[in-house]
Amino acid sequence: MRTILALTILLGSFLLVRSDKIHGDYIEIRHTGMSEKPVKTLLLSREKLTIDIDKNDPLIRLLYKKNINRKQMDSSVGLRYDLLITNERTLTTIKKIVRNNQAYFVDSNHKNHGSFEDYAVVVNRKTYNIYYKQKKQFFSDLKAELIQSGCDQKVIAKLMY
Repeated sequence: MRTILALTILLGSFLLVRSDKIHGDYIEIRHTGMSEKPVKTLLLSREKLTIDIDKNDPLIRLLYKKNINRKQMDSSVGLRYDLLITNERTLTTIKKIVRNNQAYFVDSNHKNHGSFEDYAVVVNRKTYNIYYKQKKQFFSDLKAELIQSGCDQKVIAKLMY
């Protein structure tokens, strides 16, 4: 019974809206749809980011019954995030693709309906929800542009959506 409760809390914490605080300049690619298993958020930055995990999150409360310290918080980041430090060219290329290709994203004519296929890209703290019918094309075009521009291979390898 305790195992079932722990798994329910673990899975629920991945599905809930998170109020973690991320400090620094970054690009975020996150799964926003339904999921049968946890899907980590990809964070791309030129430098190491500081992330303050929400201490009231059910998973954090389960793992650390007492007050959570900075070391524990830093070790918890890997439960939710894939952090990649990359170069300026890669970040600039992703920003350019998002800025110049609005057809990939939801608008008044194209809305997502909470499917398994929903993803979002956060650039300059602005969220661009990828229209579910454009997800495959978006990631394919993004990957092709990153390869053509000679961008970071670690980032390209992570874009297997």
